This record gives sequence, C-alpha cells and structure tokens, in this order.
Amino acid sequence: MIFPEYGQIGKKKIKICTLLHGQSQDASFWVRRTNIEQIAGEENMAVIMPEAARSFFVQMPNERNFQKFLREELPEFLDNTFPFLSKNPEDHMIASSEKSCAGRMKDIVSEGCSYYGRWSCLPRDFTDADLRFLMSGTEIHEDG
Repeated sequence: MIFPEYGQIGKKKIKICTLLHGQSQDASFWVRRTNIEQIAGEENMAVIMPEAARSFFVQMPNERNFQKFLREELPEFLDNTFPFLSKNPEDHMIASSEKSCAGRMKDIVSEGCSYYGRWSCLPRDFTDADLRFLMSGTEIHEDG
C-alpha cells in the first residue's frame, strides 16, 4: 500500500486506486515500473496493490477467492483500518496493467459490488503519463 505524504492525511478524504498486476508480474511491478509513489502523492490517492500470483484474480482450486477478496474483504479491511480514506465509491477505482483482467474488473464493479465507482485497463505499453491520466479521474478501456 502507498499513502500520500503524512501532511496530506486529514486535510480531506483520500481517494483509493486498487492496481492489479498482470500474469507475468507481481504486486511490486507498480513500484518497480512506474513513479506510482510520486503520482499518488500528487493525486492525494492511496494505492493498493494486491498480490495474486498467476490467478487472474479469480478463485483457484484450493486457493483464495480473489473476486471475494476484491469485492468484500479488501473494502471491509480498508474501511475498518484507515478512517482517513474516502467512503464514496466515486473516489474508488480499480485498474489493471493487462487487458486479460478487464473482464474481471468489469464484473466486480457491475455485479453488486458498490465499493468501486470506476474501472480501467491501461494500454499494454502504458507510461507514467497514462497512469497519471488514469489516477486523475479518467477511465481507460483499451479496445485492442
């Protein structure tokens, strides 16, 4: 998890961006490949980067149910643990670095999960500028 600088916490509720990694990556991908800490501070946004190995964020046999985790467990944990985070779904987004996760993100947002107000899929060759654009409040749904 990444939070804005300490001085920003408490001034206003902090937005949340949950970033899902791709199949050939892990949760550290976002820190290693981008300037996510700087962007999160500029956008006054908390960034959540869950680790899901090669699960495509779905339930695997004898493993964790990642859709349940993203729909129920993670939102409950965040709400109960960090009171300075916004409770407004429009301030919560979920995004991925791989198009293969787009369907699951759309399902999570549209199938009764009111926690995430927006979802996006970054282009395969995305840059920090794309990530900054996304975190500024614009959805990106790559079609090809």
